[in-house]
Amino acid sequence: MPRVSVLVCTRDRAPWLERALDSLEHQSIGDDAFEVIVVDNSSSDDTRSVVEAAVGRVPGLRYVRHDVIGLSAARNRAIEEARGEVYAILDDDAVASPTWLEVMAAAFERHARAGAIGGRIELIWPGPAPAWISEETAPLYARFDGGPVEREFRFPHMPFGTNLGLRADIVEKVGGFSTELGRVGGSLISGEEAELCFRIATAGYLVMYEPDLQVGHHVLPERVSRRWLLFRSFEQGRTRAIAQAVRRERTTRAAWLRLMLTSAAQTLFAGPPSLLLKILTLQARGADVMDAAVRSTMTFACAVEAGRYLVDPRGRRYAPET
Repeated sequence: MPRVSVLVCTRDRAPWLERALDSLEHQSIGDDAFEVIVVDNSSSDDTRSVVEAAVGRVPGLRYVRHDVIGLSAARNRAIEEARGEVYAILDDDAVASPTWLEVMAAAFERHARAGAIGGRIELIWPGPAPAWISEETAPLYARFDGGPVEREFRFPHMPFGTNLGLRADIVEKVGGFSTELGRVGGSLISGEEAELCFRIATAGYLVMYEPDLQVGHHVLPERVSRRWLLFRSFEQGRTRAIAQAVRRERTTRAAWLRLMLTSAAQTLFAGPPSLLLKILTLQARGADVMDAAVRSTMTFACAVEAGRYLVDPRGRRYAPET
């Protein structure tokens, strides 16, 4: 089976990182079959001490400091440091199942044309899950379950970066994570994993779902609020427009105008009418109000970001054509 490099990028989350590293200590795969690279993205807490304390018990553990802030930049640095044939991406607030690496390596060995493989992500709440969370909004906390059957992902549905395997030689061919996307500081812009998987698929390789590839993802206590979820929704809407720019590199003003207008229309008609209908038919649940608010927030943010590309392309790498 291919040798695996586990890539964990982190910033100021030492307690959560410790749990992530603990989950890699007793993997079912042999200790010589993988390495673990932690990229410290300019932390000011005890991150380095946590990594140093885990050296010797977590196989092949290495610490790398990278002070250019941004998740995509940190992941690209991890790729530069990696020596494996497969990259296994694990968030610093996630925990791998005991068979995680064995399942991933076997899946890549089984699918010779696979460039990326994703799996299930279950949420670990700090307490009971809030009543206002639904199947629709849980993915904004990175929950993913594609069902019990192995299958191929088709764009725009792509695996989440919380639980993602990449074949190293294919990443070298198509390039790493786009720094136009991904979280930087307090921003929640995402989409860098989906954009990379899009390039992998466009190059003719498979992007697969493996149901036995499983991790748990801690929901940080400060994120268990409606305000945070709406902010996350707003940033996801922005991500949709930015990702379109990154995928197409250059796009026409007419395309930006079309995206802006359709998103604005969805803001008015996707969320509120469906909620009103459920209320009138006495079918409204506790989460329905939040579902509608999230839908409207995302489409509104997409319209705003598309409008910015349309009228103010200055300073943007992917400016619209005149």
